[in-house]
This record gives sequence, C-alpha cells and structure tokens, in this order.
Amino acid sequence: AQASISSQASSRSKPVTHSLGMVLIQEMHAVERILVFLVTAAAAVPLRPCEQEPGKGQPWCDTSLTIDERVRDLVSRIPDSDVPGLMTAGWGNGGSPSLGIRPYQFWNEGLHGIGFSPGVNFDSGRSATSFPQVVTTSMSFNTSLFNSIGVAISTEVRAFSNQGHAGLTIWTPNINIFRDPRWGRGQETPGEDPILTASYAREFVRGMQEGHDPAHLKTSACLKHFAAYDLEKWGGINRHTFNAVVSEQDLAETFNAPFEVGVRDAHASCIMCSYNEVNGIPSCANRALLTDLARNTWGFDGYITSDCEAVRDVMSRHNYTHTPDSTNNAVLQAGMDIDCGSFLKNTLNTSLLDGSVSRDLVNLGLSNLFKVRMRLGQFDPPGEHDPYGQIGMNHVNSPAHQQLALEAARQGIVLLKNAGGVLPFDRNSVKTLAVVGPAANGTIILQGSYAGVAPSLVSIADGLRSYAQVSNASGCWSPPITVNFWFHPEVVPTVGCEVPQFEDATALAAAADATVIVVGLDQAQEAEDLDRTNLELPGLQRQLAEKVAAASKGPVVLVVMAGGSVDVTFARDSNAFSAIFFVGYPGQAGGTAFAETLFGDNNPSGRLTQTFYPANYINEWKDHSSSYFDMSMRPNASTGNPGRGYRFYAKEPVFPFGAGLSYTSFAYDAQPVLERRGNDWALQLTIQNTGTRHGRHIVLAFAVPPGHIAGAPQKMLRTFSTLELAPGLKQTITLTFTEQDFHLVDRFGNSVFQPGQWYIEVGNLRISAVVPSVRPTSILI
Repeated sequence: AQASISSQASSRSKPVTHSLGMVLIQEMHAVERILVFLVTAAAAVPLRPCEQEPGKGQPWCDTSLTIDERVRDLVSRIPDSDVPGLMTAGWGNGGSPSLGIRPYQFWNEGLHGIGFSPGVNFDSGRSATSFPQVVTTSMSFNTSLFNSIGVAISTEVRAFSNQGHAGLTIWTPNINIFRDPRWGRGQETPGEDPILTASYAREFVRGMQEGHDPAHLKTSACLKHFAAYDLEKWGGINRHTFNAVVSEQDLAETFNAPFEVGVRDAHASCIMCSYNEVNGIPSCANRALLTDLARNTWGFDGYITSDCEAVRDVMSRHNYTHTPDSTNNAVLQAGMDIDCGSFLKNTLNTSLLDGSVSRDLVNLGLSNLFKVRMRLGQFDPPGEHDPYGQIGMNHVNSPAHQQLALEAARQGIVLLKNAGGVLPFDRNSVKTLAVVGPAANGTIILQGSYAGVAPSLVSIADGLRSYAQVSNASGCWSPPITVNFWFHPEVVPTVGCEVPQFEDATALAAAADATVIVVGLDQAQEAEDLDRTNLELPGLQRQLAEKVAAASKGPVVLVVMAGGSVDVTFARDSNAFSAIFFVGYPGQAGGTAFAETLFGDNNPSGRLTQTFYPANYINEWKDHSSSYFDMSMRPNASTGNPGRGYRFYAKEPVFPFGAGLSYTSFAYDAQPVLERRGNDWALQLTIQNTGTRHGRHIVLAFAVPPGHIAGAPQKMLRTFSTLELAPGLKQTITLTFTEQDFHLVDRFGNSVFQPGQWYIEVGNLRISAVVPSVRPTSILI
C-alpha cells in the first residue's frame, strides 16, 4: 500500500509532529478506500463463530478433532456464493453468514510495531510501541533482540485484538534483499546479506508466532515479498510491470535464501507473493515458486496472499493472462490462497458458476486460510482456555517495551568516524550544543515507513537537551507535504532542504562548544512506490553541512538519519568533521539513544548491514538507464555492472558492510589454522577489551572461497556473535563451521561442496582453512 504525496509549496504552516505511520497508499480507488475503512474499523469484540449458532456444536468447532479434520468439515459447508469474499483481503472482505462467520480482515501490519492498515484501529487515542525501523535493528546483529521485538509486537497485537482493534494475521517481515541502494523500501529490510536476513527472518518470525502455548499461534507472521522484489518505480518502470530477470544462481544464493530459512526453521504461516514477474512469470501466478519450491520443497504450511492488487496486475499490467477466468485459474493453480484486492471478489463467482475454476481448487485455498485461523484460536469453542485472552492494553508500550525500544535504538547506532577520539563528549567541557539540520527536530522521521501511532517520539534535539544547553536551527527549509494515512490527510515536514537558511545555523555553530548536524532522508525521498535517483544527500544538505562545519567553534558531528546509504565522502575525508554516525530510523526513543551515545552513557556497537557506495556507483553501468533493472549480483564487464554488495563489489566503498566503531578497542587472537572436529570445523577465538570503556562487540566471521573459482563471492558472512566486555577482560568463544559453510552455489542454483584452500576472516585475522575433498566434486560458477 502506497501513499499519495502532494507538495504544499505555498504553505509554511507549522508541521504536525504526532506519529502518523508512513505507509503510503496510492493504488486504491477512492470508493474501495472507503469500503475498506467501513468494513474493517473495529468497534467491539464480536462473538467468535463457535460461541454461537449455527457453528456451536458443529464438528469444525470440536477441538477433540485434528485441525485438518475441522478445516475439512468447515470448508465442505461453505456455499459457493461466500467463497469470493472469504478469499479477499483489504477490499471489502466477506464472511459466511450461513455459518455465522463474520468478515475477517487478514491485512494487518506490524513491521516494527503495530502499523496503520485496514485491520488496525488507532481511534480513541490508541498507540503502540514504535520500535526502530528494521534497518536500524539489523545493525545490532543481535538475534535475541530480533526475537524480543517479535515477541513484544505479537503481545501488543494480541492486546489490540482482544479489544477488537486488530486482527492476528500480521503481514511482516519484509525479508527481501537490499540489492540496490536506491530502493525505497530497503529501510524495511535487514540489509544486503542473505545470512543476516535469514537470521532475522528466523528469530523475528519465531518471536511473532511462538508463545507459551504450542497448540496455538500467538500471531501469524508473513514472509514478503516473494520473490526477487526490490524495485518500486524507476526509469519509467514500476513494480506492477517489472520483470526481474534473475539467474538460478542468484535466486538460490541470494533472493530466496531468507525465505527458505523463514519457512524451514521458523515455520512462517504466511507468504506474500510480489507484484513483479520473475523471469517472465508474475510471482502470484508462479507455481514453480509458490507450490513446487515453497510448499513441496521447503515444506511451507500456511496461506499465501497476493500483494495488494497483484492479481489484477497478472492480467491488466503483465498481460500474462487475458480473461478473468484464466487469471483466477493461474493464481489459484499456482498456489495463491487469498487476493489482497478486488479481482477475485468481483470475478470468482462467475468462474465458479461457469466451471472454469473448480470448487476443489478453491477449497485448497480456503483450507489454508482457515487452518491458520484455527491455529490462532479464532474458532475455539466457548469454555476453551484462551492462552492469550488475558493480554490487555496495559501490555502496550509497557515499561518493558519502552526499554526494549530504547535498547534496540542504542544497539543499532553506528559510529563511522571518530577522529582523534573526540567522542564521547564530556558534559563538563561540552556544555552548549548547536543542533542543526533539517532532521534535527524530526519526530515522524524517526519511525520510517510502515509505522503506526507512537505514544511519544523523542527527536535528536530533544534528546540532547538532557545533556547540554541546546540551540537549534534547521538551516534550510522545504515545503511540507500532505500524506494520506488511511483516509486522514496530514501535513508533515520533509528534509528536502530546498531553501537555504544557512546563516542561522552557522551563527549557532560559531558560538557553541560543539555542533551536531542532522541530515539524511525521509519518506519524501525513499518509500514504498518511491525509489531514489541518486545516492547523494538531498537538496542543499551537503552545502549546509560544509558551511556549518567551517563556521563551527568546536568539534562537528554529522548524523545521517536514513534507510538507504548516502555518499558522505566529503565528511569522511574532511578534517572539519570530527565524527559521523548512521542511525537509520531509530524509533520512538531515537533521540534519547543518540544523546546517550554522544555523551558516552551508551558505547556504540552497531555495524552497517549495507554497503555505502560512492555516488558514481549507479553510473558505472554502460547503459545508465538500465542499471537498476540489472538483477545480477556479480560484476559483468560487458554491462559495466560493478557488482552488488560486499560479496561482489570489489571497488573501494565509502564505508563497507560491517563498518562500525566503538569508544573502546578490541583485540583478537586465534590459532592460525581452522581445527577439524569430526564433521565440523572449529575456531577458538579470544577477544579482549583493550580500551578503557565497557563495550558490546559484534564478531563477524566471513568465509573466503578458494581463489581459483571464477564468479565466486569475494567473501561470505557465515556466522556472527555478540559479547560484552569490561576494560581489560577477555573472553574465548568457539565459532563452529559445518560442511555447508564451505558450499558454493553453481550457475544452476545447486549448493555444491567445494574443497580447497579457504580462509576465515574475523576481525583483523585471516585464518587458513584447508577443506579436504570428501567426495569427487566439481563446480561451474
């Protein structure tokens, strides 16, 4: 769902600062918008189907039967006329009146907290904890944190649901790979690496779905967007028409890997098929992906939803089918179960009546939908213990969740430059701060996209007021924009920095003990349905930063708040800038977490989960107009593709994947050769805090393949760990590598064991790993 944005060039009214959630909506027709709102606005908790006639006492309400038996009985009783509504989400979904089943809205958002969506009701002053955007959380490399945020969101969803304000099917997480830095939705993902993204999928989905009762899902999580989805609108092509031409090698090695882990390890109960085509077939009509791979190979057990109006796209935009009947058959035969849109609702009845779609086929979809709902307990009879029924609104933004949001922001902050160890600031010497820049006072910007109503939002400037006397100026101005958030248009600020107001900012910097310049992006530059056209700071932000830095009396700290990378080489290489931070979109406690970090109450430990490219990266393709559309991860001399991500980009980045500094220092020690232990290899690694401050440290271990294999990645993240050490202390950890860690994916998409001279890179160490041949193998990359 995407938002309509219109410039308010003539308006300079004070922008609103309350949370709005940046889910943008542009694709819905006006009438459909009203229908969605009216149908899904929850006012009270209705009786569940098995608490009333005619369902009460029926076999499908009998919990002594297996869920499969109950589902089979229920589906057999559904009349054909009710099928289209039951297989519709978002657009006036229906129920089954003859069975006492009310309309249920499958579409609920919870990317980093309960978000604006048709199934969620934020009326009457309701709010929900706004955790950092996923790009920020991912930079913690903390799998326990990934899980804990999933647990917290699922608890708040249950609280909302118990009051009738949300459904239990949550369409998150977004585990697409951040392939191109221009992608507007990269902020929603854990970054460019498939191993980290898979780890996030595993832990977050488990947190969302697993509660204290193994017989029930706590909530249902949805892996999206399957598959190879990472383009919104660029170069005259949009996501509704884009054909992602992807090699079998890149599909298996990069794009599909997180989805496989989310299914196999976390048992995700939903997959969303994407708008785009994959090698000429729309994802929602792609049986090879949805059924052969996800269900039959990975063992997926759940329902598959389309992205919203993607079914309509199959016929009207991809021109893959040419009639409603053939379209309905294509998506249902492929394995899709529910249409987020209006196409099935408007056409499926005719297809059933004329026999072009069989009842057996729709029964498969209905069975998958009702099985998940039964696992959620939505069809439990009266008197059955509801394991989550006592979760109340006091669990929403509870003190524990507030602390979790703060801790996630702390751990996600990345320090990229600290010249001369100028940081952390000493409160006794830095008593006055000039806090300038278009994002310095931002509150809505802290949330990023797919947010909801936050209970509070602490800006960078407000957070720093707890530590120093703050003088503040934006330094430039842009007209606010109007954003429609679920039928509530609001005027919000933007960081576009189009009109200079440099004098105010430079005057403050010249008088203060130190200066903090807060720049970056917001949802007017990167968002759903909005990709960037360059990798530079927008508008006059660079000029503002350079002028303020030149005028500053004391040290200058540049803070970049954004989802995607921006080229800040000018600040990295200039003595005028003492420090650089990247904070992503740090959520409701972002300003507090940053202030703690700047003054040393929090020691930064985050590491980048994406490569920061130079601005000319996107111009290295020989055909600049097609650079975004090139899905290949590997460099290609004929096209000019320089390679994507740290695994394949061989040139010097602005900052590499995994970059991140601390206020203390750590030293590594290990044996020079990897030790073989049975079928595995072990690395005993001793890490010592050699600095003067307590610190959290992220250990990243990369495998470097044998050098003779053309097309192999330069290196691949294989495992990561976190630890905390007081000054002078050391800890020995064991990193274990299995045979799978010494596999490469061949050009046919097969994972193949590759013996030979490997290396493990960890910290500043490069450790030999001679992997003997277990069986005759060959590999063609």
